[in-house]
Amino acid sequence: MNSPLSKYYRQPAMYITLPSKGQFYPAGAIEYPDNGEIPVYPMTAIDEITYRTPDALFNGEATTDVIKSCVPAIKDPWTMPSIDFDTILVAIRAASYGPEADIETVCPKCGETSEFTININHMLAQVTGGDYSAPITYGDLQIYTKPISYKVVYDNQMAQFEEQQKINSIASGDESEVEKLHKVNSMLKRMTATTLNAMTSGIVMIKTPEFTVTNQTEIRDFITNIDRATFTLIRDKLAELRKLSELKPIDITCQNEECGYQYSTPFTVDQASFFAPGS
Repeated sequence: MNSPLSKYYRQPAMYITLPSKGQFYPAGAIEYPDNGEIPVYPMTAIDEITYRTPDALFNGEATTDVIKSCVPAIKDPWTMPSIDFDTILVAIRAASYGPEADIETVCPKCGETSEFTININHMLAQVTGGDYSAPITYGDLQIYTKPISYKVVYDNQMAQFEEQQKINSIASGDESEVEKLHKVNSMLKRMTATTLNAMTSGIVMIKTPEFTVTNQTEIRDFITNIDRATFTLIRDKLAELRKLSELKPIDITCQNEECGYQYSTPFTVDQASFFAPGS
């Protein structure tokens, strides 16, 4: 039974089209409407407290909780394609605080700090999304890819961060230089393994003239043992597809009249400043 106050509950503030177009989600992970427009609700007070807590910067659970609250069509944010992540967070920000956001940037030529107001909706409209249907072709191989999930991205970032912290602590330790070098090399190997796992998860199958391979262990062995040229081809193609779903850089003209230098600055989404009223 609905509460008599339910008509006063928050309503969708905007509708967005996901870069993934609702593809690549596991069954039951998203309710994708026929028109392709996903409703986005403003954050509640609890959402805002959760997301602006400093620990939320390193807490994937806090992020997924806010996504489930504000984009209820996404039932399991951990499994969402990573190409949807920035679009969703920016849409939540716009739904909660309005379409305008202030950014601060430093001119790389003269060092002048400038402030600009940007329209978030305009930036969202520029996001396209890559076409993952066409395979990467190398010789007689056809390599079919997909966006990696937010869970894979998060786990990879956390693993890289933790290993880097360990490397930093080794530098100030009391071990001999040989022992330090041995530990650092071991950590670098683990970081490389984490990156390979992430890359493997972005490959759906590999077709040869004789076989079709979908087993992730076999695909990882393939990634581990191919030559540098093949590895680079796959890595760069995945990066190219991912870039199409990223928020475009902002074109800036330095406000220093004596400079007027034109440059581009990336548009980043970080909890510390982006998810705050008036930011």
